[in-house]
Amino acid sequence: MTKILLKLFIKDYNDTANPRVRRKYVNLGSAVGVLCNIILFLIKLTIGLLAGSVSIMADAFNNLTDIGSSVVTLIGFRMSEKPADKEHPFGHGRFEYISSLIISMVIIMMGFELGRDSIGKIIAPEKVEYSALTFIILGISILAKFYMFIYNRSVGEKIDSATLRATATDSISDTVSTAAVLLSAILTVKTGILIDGWVGLAV
Repeated sequence: MTKILLKLFIKDYNDTANPRVRRKYVNLGSAVGVLCNIILFLIKLTIGLLAGSVSIMADAFNNLTDIGSSVVTLIGFRMSEKPADKEHPFGHGRFEYISSLIISMVIIMMGFELGRDSIGKIIAPEKVEYSALTFIILGISILAKFYMFIYNRSVGEKIDSATLRATATDSISDTVSTAAVLLSAILTVKTGILIDGWVGLAV
């Protein structure tokens, strides 16, 4: 799938030493990331609100931060490609590392916010209503995020991009998080045990 996308959207995709080709790699990765995460965020937020599940809403907002991460990745990479000038005699390559740091900070800040909401659910648990659609959407989300991990990791290694490798790590952590939410939903339906807040905290 990754190779098909590269062939469709990037001419001379094997010429990774070419700055123009590298930029197109990042542009494509960012576009795929933004599109997938917008869809996942909207669907999960709707399901989370209908089900009253803080863990699904936490997972939804996790996707929302990933939209911002994709934009930061794109901006950081473009800034890093600027040629050397008087004030930056060694070029602007470090911008890519700065964008990686920003992505990490955004994830940590969102984690604190969602952790607070989850603690509220642990203190005052509420019944959660899951439907078959909930399980289907979560399953699709796991597959989508795992693909994004594979794409970002392979492209990050191909063009030696620290930012894309950081994005790949974020994608695999999202895959694990969504899998935890899915297992939580299954356990709640099967046993009636309310662990939504605990799983939200884990996410």
